[in-house]
Amino acid sequence: MTHNGIFPARPVIASFAKAMLFAELLLWAGLVAWLGAAGWSTPAALAVAVLLAALLRAGIIINTFTSSAALAARVDAGPLPFGARVRLLAAETWWTAVTFSALIPFPRLGGSMDSALPYSGATPPVLLVHGYLCNHGVWRAMKRFLESCGVGAWTHAAEPVFAGIDDYVPALAARIDAVLECTKAPRLVLVGHSMGGLILRAYLRAHGSRQVALCITLGTPHHGTRSARRGLGESARQMVPGSDWLKGLAHTESGGPPSPVVSIWSRHDNVVAPQESARLEEAENIALDGVGHMALVFSDVVQALVLEKTLGAARIVTTHAPG
Repeated sequence: MTHNGIFPARPVIASFAKAMLFAELLLWAGLVAWLGAAGWSTPAALAVAVLLAALLRAGIIINTFTSSAALAARVDAGPLPFGARVRLLAAETWWTAVTFSALIPFPRLGGSMDSALPYSGATPPVLLVHGYLCNHGVWRAMKRFLESCGVGAWTHAAEPVFAGIDDYVPALAARIDAVLECTKAPRLVLVGHSMGGLILRAYLRAHGSRQVALCITLGTPHHGTRSARRGLGESARQMVPGSDWLKGLAHTESGGPPSPVVSIWSRHDNVVAPQESARLEEAENIALDGVGHMALVFSDVVQALVLEKTLGAARIVTTHAPG
């Protein structure tokens, strides 16, 4: 089974990311050429270009942490030791660079969007849904980890880029139907990063939990994020705290989400502001320290938690299995 082939027919995010990466490489190549003309050796010129590229990325990430701290104080997060702050910054810089310089421009690095593992009945299949301005390539590490543990992991591409969150639901519903048809599993586990978690909740509002054993969100701004005010498109406007869309979603969940939900979030998230916005009522909330927004997808701790909760959801699937 495939999803529009194996990859989306019009991978807009991947194309845009490739163009940006190409433009940046031209910039650094021009710098190396200019330094070479000024008498620098090629190794020295390349070292300067690499250093400046690293500093640029670190500067961008530092700005996100600074902006996040200014937008909302972390009321329940104690100060991190200096070494932990350095590791937090280094990890978020590294994983953001890997994501936007490799995995998003070249999502095929993540392999097929489908899983080659057959459904054994022991664990439900997992469907991974990315967030704002990302694509399915971000799930490379999570997908490989889950499948190395015997859990079939599938990914989904949520496009067009700047659509409203509800506009992503029909394609996600079709993808869920296709995964269940292929695996013959009665239910699956949904995992969403950032805005992906809101897409999952929008799906549950529209379709209920008949096909969903568990919903896991990673760094999802359940109550909005003030950083969304700088975003583009309808989905960004819907993620602004107090938006009509968020109010409507909360209203439909007044008795709790239709499916069990686990919200894994970081008290040191550099995108979700306030960070406590990722805490969802009527859900199991797991707060972490010292993990950045993008690093949540790659964190060993988060991967282990997703596996643990998925294995626990196997009991739900067995309980609700037909026959």
